[in-house]
Order: sequence, then C-alpha cells, then structure tokens
Amino acid sequence: MKINPVFALWLLLTLSGTAGEPLAAPARQQLENEALAGSADATLELALDADEFGKTSDQRAIAAKWYQLAADHHIGVAHLRLGKFYETGDGVPQDFAQARTHYEQAAAAGQPAAHLQLGILYLEGWGVPIDRTRAVTEIEQAATAGYRPAQLILSEMYATGIGPETEMARALYWAQAAAATKDAEAQHVLGRYAHHRALNLMQDVRLAREWYQLSAEQDYGNSMIAMAATYMRPDATAVEIDLAKQWLELATEGSSKEAPFFLAAIYASQSVDNPAYDAKAQQLLHLAASRGLPQAVELLDFIAKGRTLRDAFAYVMATPYTTRYVERYFGRHSSTALNRPPQPIKVARTLFPTALRMQKMEGEALIEFTVDSTGRVRNAKVVSATHPAFGQCALQSVYEWRFDPGMKGGHRVNTSRVQVPVYFRISTATSSVDNTGGTVNP
Repeated sequence: MKINPVFALWLLLTLSGTAGEPLAAPARQQLENEALAGSADATLELALDADEFGKTSDQRAIAAKWYQLAADHHIGVAHLRLGKFYETGDGVPQDFAQARTHYEQAAAAGQPAAHLQLGILYLEGWGVPIDRTRAVTEIEQAATAGYRPAQLILSEMYATGIGPETEMARALYWAQAAAATKDAEAQHVLGRYAHHRALNLMQDVRLAREWYQLSAEQDYGNSMIAMAATYMRPDATAVEIDLAKQWLELATEGSSKEAPFFLAAIYASQSVDNPAYDAKAQQLLHLAASRGLPQAVELLDFIAKGRTLRDAFAYVMATPYTTRYVERYFGRHSSTALNRPPQPIKVARTLFPTALRMQKMEGEALIEFTVDSTGRVRNAKVVSATHPAFGQCALQSVYEWRFDPGMKGGHRVNTSRVQVPVYFRISTATSSVDNTGGTVNP
C-alpha cells in the first residue's frame, strides 16, 4: 500500500535522527487502539516511534513487533526495516534468510534501498551464495532509481574493483549522478578521485579543491580535512601550512573528531620554534579525545606517562598499532612470575568488513576464548556483535593472536574466560578497527 505523505515525512525525520519527542502515553495508547482496530498508518507510526526511541533489547523487540504488524499490511518500509533487524539481530533472532525475504518484499513494494541491501547480501554471501553479478544488478537498480547511497557505493565498487572490474568511467558516472543533487559526500568523493593517483586518474589538485570547496560549503567536515591535505606536502611552504591549518580549524569548529588531531600534529611539529604550540596541541588532543578519537586518547596516555608531545607523535607514527596495543593495555610483565594471566605477545589487526565500511556502518564485537598452555587461542566464540560480519571478522583475527601463557604455581596452564572487545570505527582517511582493552582471567 502507499504511505500517507504525513508518515513519509515522519519516516524521513526519524531515519535522519531529527525527530522530536517520543510519543506521550495517551497518544501511544490511542495509536495502539487504532492499530489493533486495523489501522496501517497507526501501526507504522508506533513502529517508527519504537525504532527511534527504543534502546533496550525489550524496546527493540517491541519495534520489531510493530514493524511486523505494519509489514502484514504490505507496507514496504516496514519490510525494509524488518530486513535490517533480521540482518543484524536487532530485536529479533539474527537470520539472513528472513532478512532477504523482507528485503525482497520491500523491493517489490517499490523501496530502492531494499535493492541495495539485497545487493550487499549477494556481494558478501550472507545467507545466499556469493553472486557478484546479482549484487551489481541489485545495487544498480537502486542507483538507477536515484537512491544516493547506492550510487556512491556503486561508484566505490567500480573504483576499487569490489564486485565488478575496476572501471573508473563508471565510478565517475555514479559519483557524478549523486553529486548532481548537490550532495556533499558525492562532491567529496569526486574530489578524492581527482586528488589521488592511486585511482588510476591523472592527479588534478585544482579540480580536487574545486569539488572539496563545494562540499565544504555545505559544512562537510571530511572535505575540509581533505582540502587541508592538498596543502600538506613534504616541501609545503609556510603559506601552504597556514592554509591547511585554516581548513582544519574550520573542521574543528564543527563536530569532526579527526580535525583537531591533525591540527595538533601540525602544532606539535612547530613547537620547537614556538613553545606555546605545545599547549595548543595538547588542548586540541583533549578535544579530539572528548569526541571519541582513540588515537588522541592514546597520545594523551603516552604524554601522561612522561613522553614529550613530539616524542609521542613520533612513536605512534613509527610503531605498528598492534605493538602499541600490547604495550598500552597489557604492559610488560615478568615471564617467570608464579601466578599471572596470559599476556598477548602478538596481536593481529582485524579487517573491517567491506560491505559495512561501504555503508558507513560502525559497530563492535566481544570475543571470548581460551588460551592454552602453548599460548594459542582455542574455542573462540562471539559473545555479542552489533552485526554478524563484525563478529566474524573479529573472530578470525583473534585466532591469529599469540600469548605468553598464563601461569599458576609456576606452571603454564590453560586459561579460560579471556574476553576482548573489538571496535570498528569509520575515520576520515579509512576505516579502522580498534581493539580497546580486554580482560584475561586465569
């Protein structure tokens, strides 16, 4: 059935995170009465309200229940959201087959986003055999319908050879289609294509800046950072460095996490000539840390332990993340201690799931495993994950970890209840995986 325009507007506001207050109890009760009497619109509004404001597992289950009732009225967007719930296990048992069924029904009801989600399932082989031809066909169907996320994802697939062969003409075509709507992210992508030779294009910094400028004028922080990057070269002049700082300052005034970090790096490099820059850099690092940037937190920890600002930056730039992770969270220990938990000596970096990175989806996974007396990981399992793909990627990497085994009474022992959280975050330059903390118990 067609959705009343009022509810289409409500959906738009809800999914963009700009909806107002949750339904008051009297209004909810009225809608529930109407929904139970057969009103499709009331059922959908209850589902959208529960989806937007429900955070606990019980509340997510209620949202799924209302979406199912709305789907029974053949409302496409209800099938679309139910598909996502089943894909991630949000409010319902995780089930890729159910996700596919709901995506197919949403696609049949005219929801372009459903074709994108179907394409992702076939691209990754989630609940279906991997079929890249089918994946591209589904995603192109969404892109042709004007669905901007599909256009940008398809552009990236053609640019990097994910699914189809690398074909920059097609990559540009779909990025330009998205940019035709004056979309800031699409303008940023076109700037990136012009800026980087790695994408088999002739580098054109002036064209890149033109696209970044258009995107930045819409307050797109990533383009401000990218604009700064066009000025930062090994032989950059003082004027160019100042221009880079100005763009990073603009991004910092927004909500960017990375901009204050990059700006701090510039001030740190200039602190020898101007000691006041040291304090300015640390102030910026605190700002980046308060916005949730792990690298800023790490640098501040090093400084708190006695490293100078410049030494901390130099160490982070020169030392592999996996080495820093072991030293930071587990420190050094005596291998002859009579009683101690296992200590990591090798940490494998976790891959970010390709399809989730393309969808700009962040998340986390908690992995539990045993360390045997030889220091190898055994019986690893996913305790929880915000998406099954996050859990699978984290699980694969944990099996590559190596430990100095746990000790009890001076003897090496098998260790149970080792838990490691793995966080998947999207950064300005690339997608990153952060193994933050972890607990080990003998």
